[in-house]
Amino acid sequence: MPSYLEDAYKRTSDLVETERFKHEKAGKPLGCGRGCSACCHQSVRCLPAEVDLLLSLDMDIDYNKLSKQVNDRHPDMTCVFLTDNECSVYEHRPLVCRAFIGMPGSELCLTKKSQAFIPSAAKKLINKLMDTHGKVLLHRSLYYKGREAVDRNS
Repeated sequence: MPSYLEDAYKRTSDLVETERFKHEKAGKPLGCGRGCSACCHQSVRCLPAEVDLLLSLDMDIDYNKLSKQVNDRHPDMTCVFLTDNECSVYEHRPLVCRAFIGMPGSELCLTKKSQAFIPSAAKKLINKLMDTHGKVLLHRSLYYKGREAVDRNS
C-alpha cells in the first residue's frame, strides 16, 4: 500500500472520529454502525491504488454483478463487497467509504434512504488526493482490471 494512502486512511479516520465526537457532545449521535449499509448502494469514486489494493486481497469477486453494473442502463449499484449488510473488505475499504457517516436514525439504513454525509475536511482531503493521484469508478475499475487479471491467469 502506498504511504500516502496509509496516511490518508489514518487522517480520514481521525476526521470522522472528530465529527462523531462533535455530534455526540451535541446530543445527536450518528446513526452508522455495524450492519448499516445505506451508503453501500451507490457508485463510488476511489483512487486507482485502492482498486489495486482490493484486487490484491485475492477474494472472490462477482464479475457477473460487476458486468451488469458496467453495462446495464439502470443497474443495481449494491457494492460487490457487501455481504449480509456488512462490508467484507472493511479494513481495506476505499477512502470515500471510510468518510461516509450517517445522521441519527438507524431506520434510515434499513430503507437505504440515508442522510449520510462526508465531513468537509475529509472531502477536501479526498478531493486533493484524487486531483493528485487520479480517480476512478470502483465498479468499472474492478471489472476491467479484475477481468484482465483473470484472463491473464487462465
